[in-house]
Amino acid sequence: HKIGLWRIVLVNELPYKESVMNSLVPKYLPHRLFPNCVYSIWTDAKLQLVVDPLFILESLLVTHKVNIAMSKHPYNTHTMEEAIFTVRWGKWSKEAVRYQMESYCTDGLQPWSSEKHPYSSDVPDTALILRKHSLPTNL
Repeated sequence: HKIGLWRIVLVNELPYKESVMNSLVPKYLPHRLFPNCVYSIWTDAKLQLVVDPLFILESLLVTHKVNIAMSKHPYNTHTMEEAIFTVRWGKWSKEAVRYQMESYCTDGLQPWSSEKHPYSSDVPDTALILRKHSLPTNL
């Protein structure tokens, strides 16, 4: 399955009933869809790459010797802020978000503070995800 230089990967057995949840499979698990790739780039529909993707990978991952790069969220700093806006915008139900936040807190989520340096936020903007497929990012 190819269109020009693009290889089309059909995902037949989607794990969720909700299309929103199924869209997260290629977003967060590209190493499972493309096990032979060294790098992957996820872009949401709201973004358009205007430079060579290899340049982006080189400048943000390879040069800095890191495995993953995401931009800082433009509005929210703490996970709880993101949860409130997610419910307010109707992206997820209040009960589902409450359950998720409770599980985060049980797992040790602490409020964001400047002591979490070098991280300027707990909330990344996942419209652009650059990933090196390696054991740490695959886990």
